[in-house]
Amino acid sequence: MRLRLTTLAVASLLLSGGAAFAQQNPIVTYCEADIARLCKGVPAGDGRLLACLQSHSQQISVGCAKALQQLKKNM
Repeated sequence: MRLRLTTLAVASLLLSGGAAFAQQNPIVTYCEADIARLCKGVPAGDGRLLACLQSHSQQISVGCAKALQQLKKNM
């Protein structure tokens, strides 16, 4: 349940997308476990989860790192 809430928080607050976007969002898919592991207790919103992932860039999974790179390209 907590992991599912993290997924929803990332999808809606980190990237400001709708429900359909969240289901196909690579950040949700590839960073879910990293957020749960590295950013436990970081409140969602105002880019805090993204900042947390970036501050742990040496510890995140390869899939999450690639998803974050893609996000930067699309911004």
